Amino acid sequence: MKKIVNSFLLGILLVMGIALINVKTCEAYEPGGVKVKLLPTPKPTINADISNIYSSSSQVIPVFLQGTCDNSDTSITDFPLIAQTGLSFICDVNFSSLSSEEDITPETLKAAVDKGFALSPSSFKLTLDNYPGHDTTIVNTNGFNVVNAPSGEKVLRITMRGDSETGVASMLWNYIFDSGLPKDNVPNHISMAFDKHVLLSAEGLPFDEGPNKVNTKGWIFPSQDNKIVGKATFYDWDQCQTEFLHRSKISLIDGAKPSNTMEIDIPTWSTYISPWDSKNEYNIEHASFDEVKGVNTQLPGGYLTPTIQWNLRKDGFPTAEMVAKRFGRVVNIFNKTVDTQPKVQATAQKTSQGENFVLSSSEQNVLQRPITLQTLFKAEKPQLLMATMGSESYGSQQPIDLKFSFDAPTSQKVTLWESVDQGDFKKVQTYDLSDSSESGATKQASLPPINQTGKHTLRFKLTDSNDLESNSIDSIVTIDQRELKTQNSVIYQYNPWDKSSNILTVTDRDGNPVKDDQVIVNGEVDTKKVGVYPLTFTYDGMVTHNEVKVLETKSSLDVQDIVLTVGDSLDISKGFLSATDNAGNPLKFDKVSVLGADKVDTHKVGDYSLTYSLKPISPIEKVVQVHVKSGALTLSSLPSIDFNNIILNGSSQTSKPKIEDISLNLRDRRGLSDGWDLQASYLKGASLGGGMTLSLAPTSDQGKVAAVSLNGTAQNIDVLDKADVNKPYTNIILNPTIDVPAHVTPNSYTATIVWNLQEVPAS
Repeated sequence: MKKIVNSFLLGILLVMGIALINVKTCEAYEPGGVKVKLLPTPKPTINADISNIYSSSSQVIPVFLQGTCDNSDTSITDFPLIAQTGLSFICDVNFSSLSSEEDITPETLKAAVDKGFALSPSSFKLTLDNYPGHDTTIVNTNGFNVVNAPSGEKVLRITMRGDSETGVASMLWNYIFDSGLPKDNVPNHISMAFDKHVLLSAEGLPFDEGPNKVNTKGWIFPSQDNKIVGKATFYDWDQCQTEFLHRSKISLIDGAKPSNTMEIDIPTWSTYISPWDSKNEYNIEHASFDEVKGVNTQLPGGYLTPTIQWNLRKDGFPTAEMVAKRFGRVVNIFNKTVDTQPKVQATAQKTSQGENFVLSSSEQNVLQRPITLQTLFKAEKPQLLMATMGSESYGSQQPIDLKFSFDAPTSQKVTLWESVDQGDFKKVQTYDLSDSSESGATKQASLPPINQTGKHTLRFKLTDSNDLESNSIDSIVTIDQRELKTQNSVIYQYNPWDKSSNILTVTDRDGNPVKDDQVIVNGEVDTKKVGVYPLTFTYDGMVTHNEVKVLETKSSLDVQDIVLTVGDSLDISKGFLSATDNAGNPLKFDKVSVLGADKVDTHKVGDYSLTYSLKPISPIEKVVQVHVKSGALTLSSLPSIDFNNIILNGSSQTSKPKIEDISLNLRDRRGLSDGWDLQASYLKGASLGGGMTLSLAPTSDQGKVAAVSLNGTAQNIDVLDKADVNKPYTNIILNPTIDVPAHVTPNSYTATIVWNLQEVPAS
């Protein structure tokens, strides 16, 4: 029984600056051939993996042909012959749409491929997907011939076959039978890979005016639109034929018609990197051609390895970023124009003579060839010419003034270093010389203070941007006993500030103490506003910097007015409500001082002011008003006057009270100078009776008294014409007596006395 197995279709896309590609499948009518037919559906596809086409790490462009073949007419007995003779296939390459200013012929391509194959046969690989590790090298290039295509166009027809020992045919045999795949209609995914350095022209393109055609020689073919369009045409086996003796030679039968056609775009380049100084300072060498229209100068040295003598003083030490921006010019090979915003990178490479920079670009339309900008420079050691102190003596805290001069003809920057008493060198200051051509100019520097008194040796040297070191110079300086020590201080808002709170120690050159008032303070402190206030303290060249911090105060004082009546005593604590210190802690009244209490006359109507203060805790002061108001004119209440018992004897008698010194107390709290009048009388209907007479013989400590015998009419007891506000009290001793007639009826007698006190305007 005859077994039917799947054969396969092999296609190739030659990716080396080629515009049109015709891939043909043919039927072999002679022994050793394989009958395969490309099925119309699904339509075969062809593509190239160009993701790494511009990567220096990838030197190969793989091209894939995928489709489904009908192998139903192929006998299994044909496969041993295929394994022995290898797989044969044919590829037609068409140039009709190639974008070029020159006529590129099929012969030119043949020469390039022949040379590329001879240089690197291993760069041509044939692979069957899903069967890794069985790449086969294409070894037969004898079938490279220029023929006439059916359309009449010139094409290069390339016939190749795999090595008979490790050929693709034997791979396919194992692929079909060992994997258990179906025998009919096998999907085939076959790839061909070419080294991207196989060029359209082995010696470079004719329109390339670069030296020795370096822009195209050894590189993929450029195009103005940055792409190459490939065209693949498929033919069934019944449109092909092979020679009996030369099975690798396959040709189309007369009138062959394609079954399928497709296109593929392969990116290429139109611009290249050509180093050129944008400042036009190093472009001094005459160019053999106008690389850019109107420009016939270029960087000196080789075309791909220009060399410049770098001006370190003017340009500084070169960096990759600087070189890329300044020298990274991109030129269009077709119209010779310059990209105004080229995306060029530079990578630094150290050398024994300087530093080289390799230029590259991430843009796909830029030719990715290595270009090295070589920089050479001569560096001279800087020379320190003079270094002297501004004064022979300095304080222990005083910066030392230095005057020095130097010569650094090739350096862009110099750094001054200082060593004290042979100690380690420490950096003082760096000076930028990029915009200066001065030599021997005097510079000034401020050196750190030396804390230890006595004589010290200072040593100075320079280093430059080239890491070169100058000579050294020694100088002597004396440190005296001047000292100015200050500190930061903190006060609360509204509290006074004094510079003495910041000054700790001040001494003169001999170490003697100096008063604080000789220290000059620059700066202001606003005690009303919270903040930090920097101050500068100066004494005899000594300078310190400190600050005064004004903190927000939480101090408070709450008071109230005091109201008194004439004659009351003044209690100043009555005006205090509450108080807090700066931190907000409560204060007792004993922390409050009161001014003005001695000015308050409690015997006189009026308003008086008291000042309550939290000094020295806080500067808060508040005023309390003491209001002294007019009071009443009053009498003290009197007890009953009890007289001694009288024994009637037929004669008139006089009786005195059992208790002597019966008195009235009058209190005048009016605070006025108006006088008063005290009168007395019997209450109506309540006289003593019995013919007895009650007499008063008063005495007074400040009024005018009169002796009276009481009756029903009010009589003056004591009169004060003008009151003294400082004598609010008046004591009146009544001295009462009763005259008893001889013939009075025995009984107990009582009477009620009415006392009338009234104000009298002062005369």
